[in-house]
Amino acid sequence: DEGSAFATIAQKIRTALERMGLEGFGEKGDLFDPQVHEAIAQVPVPGTEQTTVLDVIERGYRIGDVELRPAKVAVAVGADG
Repeated sequence: DEGSAFATIAQKIRTALERMGLEGFGEKGDLFDPQVHEAIAQVPVPGTEQTTVLDVIERGYRIGDVELRPAKVAVAVGADG
């Protein structure tokens, strides 16, 4: 919960890691890139022309050019018919 002791500690840890260069990635609406995303679900969506991130299950993280963890995502794919 916002304002709890755990939230305060988590924010301090995030801030310290970001100062060291930690960067989170994986946002809804991003184009799916198998080099940085791990698709754990495909959802057929009528009218979809490009495979895009529909939902982020786990954010990905990198420090500089080193990927620590890919973003686990559900992707929107074109629906047949």
